This record gives sequence, structure tokens and C-alpha cells, in this order.
Amino acid sequence: MRYWQFRDYLNEHGKNVFLSELRGYPKTVRSAIHAHITQLEVTKELNRPSVGLLGRKCTGLIELRVKVNRTPYRPLAFRGPGDHEITLLAMAIERNYDLKPPDVCKTALERKRKVLTIRGRTCEHEFA
Repeated sequence: MRYWQFRDYLNEHGKNVFLSELRGYPKTVRSAIHAHITQLEVTKELNRPSVGLLGRKCTGLIELRVKVNRTPYRPLAFRGPGDHEITLLAMAIERNYDLKPPDVCKTALERKRKVLTIRGRTCEHEFA
């Protein structure tokens, strides 16, 4: 039984920006992230170590916690816009307890704001 539906952020032209960012990573990373999402869809409670609640400059966001070849990949997301929905906003990598690229939280929070204020800014998560 699926508890969560994962959604991807779309820009103003309807382009799946999250998927475009994800395609910039090696196939092993993409596969690990997709496997993680598939597992989380049927997980009732989203907690560590699989999902982390972010604070400070990223307050209001969650991170999916995926490690591939000792590199911590952190797709950033939020719970919403609907009940039992998780919207994937941006890709990040954790380095020395910081997320890279440096402005990824600002980008993700701006995308979250758009999802919450403009209809049609998400689509069902695409596995590609």
C-alpha cells in the first residue's frame, strides 16, 4: 500500500526541473535515488535515517538521505502540496555537513513557494 505520492517540480514552461537535475548525475546515483523513493512510497513514517528534517537556512524542507559510493546525495523536498504528497524540488550533495551547491536551499524554498501559490507546478514523479 502506498502511503506517499512523490511529485516533481515543474517550471513555468512545464519542464520537469527536478528530473532534469537528476539526469545530470550518473546512472548508479539515479537508480539509488529511484529505489529509495520506491521504498519511501510504502513507508508509513518518514524518519531518519531515510529522511531528514532540515533547519536553519533550509527550514521547511526535508532531505531524502541516499548514499552512493560514500557520497551523500540529498534530494530536497517538502511535504505537500496535498496530503500524503512529497514534492521533489532540487538535487544536492552533502559535503562537510553543508549542502552543495551553496544556494540550493534558497532555490528549493523558492520552488516550494511557487508550488504552494501557483497551480500546476508539479507532476507525478518520473522515474527516468
